[in-house]
Amino acid sequence: MSRIALLSRVVSANRREVLALVITAGLLVSLVVAATPAGALNTVLHGPNEVDTNERLTVKADVDIRPSDEFSPNEFTYTIWPTESPEKTVTVTFAPNGTVLDISPERGTVDNRIHVRRVANTLEITPIKRPEPGFGYGYGYGYGYGYDTELAYEYEISMDANAFKQGSYESQLVVSADGGKTDESNVFDFDVTIPSEDEDADGAGDGEKNKGKDKDKGRDSDHRSPGDVGSWVAVIGNFFRALIASFLGSFGVVIP
Repeated sequence: MSRIALLSRVVSANRREVLALVITAGLLVSLVVAATPAGALNTVLHGPNEVDTNERLTVKADVDIRPSDEFSPNEFTYTIWPTESPEKTVTVTFAPNGTVLDISPERGTVDNRIHVRRVANTLEITPIKRPEPGFGYGYGYGYGYGYDTELAYEYEISMDANAFKQGSYESQLVVSADGGKTDESNVFDFDVTIPSEDEDADGAGDGEKNKGKDKDKGRDSDHRSPGDVGSWVAVIGNFFRALIASFLGSFGVVIP
């Protein structure tokens, strides 16, 4: 019996099992396709996870887009909140060219931890990389023409860390596009710390050293050497000697 005939007999005898296997495989393939993203849209925040209050807080944002995503960013929203109070937020909205469009709230202190005015006054958003405008078929930047080149947006978001009280914070970037489309980044967490005690101790030590120098300088300016004192005594002695000699001379007494 040929192999084909044998296989046919096996399939016929196990028709139900084979049919069930085919249906199961088809369902699995469908689930995998449905779970696979249509494009490569990816938004990521990253940076140092700890910063002192006397430094700058700098967070970098990367947005990678493929033309097949048909996603043209028109607005970015960066949000910061204390880890313990996620409902207390400061949001910064900026355009693709890095121009700040809005900061909310406009003033005050959020959760008694984030000084909004300090954030606004020291905020800098620097575009590191973004597609050149003028390409594509209406999606804004570099889409169309059959190309599948990945488009990249990179920003550096920085502000003075003294806008935050010591503690833990979290942040996230939301990218908005035409048609109400959005994409969210990972939640990036960071800690704001005060300078270490060693640094304070070094500063205090320098102060004590300078204080000691100032004290020595003052002592030097007020202190007279024995030679200086002897000179003054000699001058005063000669003055009184001349005065007495003059007085006695009026009576004919001469002091040798």
